[in-house]
Amino acid sequence: MNISEDHSWYNLKYSIAEFMIPKLEEYRCQFISSGVSIPNWVSEEFKEPYSDEDIETLNRLWVADLEKMIFSFKMVLNYNASNNESIPYNERKIQEGVELFAKYYQHLWD
Repeated sequence: MNISEDHSWYNLKYSIAEFMIPKLEEYRCQFISSGVSIPNWVSEEFKEPYSDEDIETLNRLWVADLEKMIFSFKMVLNYNASNNESIPYNERKIQEGVELFAKYYQHLWD
């Protein structure tokens, strides 16, 4: 009996990771190249009107958070697929990434 085939619900986190990685990577690339929103949700430290330096910092923080999200999904998928040692399995970092994903879910637009 193959768990993947007989119990697709059992591997839901892997299916979600497979779906999310390319979507988040594409979103990150598009945001870097042509994002128009100011990701003011990543820090309460900055207030309007935003200086160019503030916007640059907010963008950098947002991209760093996106990279944490992407890497967390890659760690989950790697654990199931190939166990590539260059992508370690770290439950704390996975949790951090998925918590950022949940926290900023409503902001995955531009």
